[in-house]
Amino acid sequence: MIDIIKFVEESKGQLICNHLEALNHCLTQRKDLKNNIFLDTLWIPEDGAKKENT
Repeated sequence: MIDIIKFVEESKGQLICNHLEALNHCLTQRKDLKNNIFLDTLWIPEDGAKKENT
């Protein structure tokens, strides 16, 4: 998860962390990202969530 945090902190635009908690290959959990990254430029959607373009 350290590499994800570093990438998010160094990015300048809007980021979306998706495809989390996939059954067989993604060990990073939404709650871990939400508890460790506090930036307005990061959106961590729940399954099925949609975001309108603004």
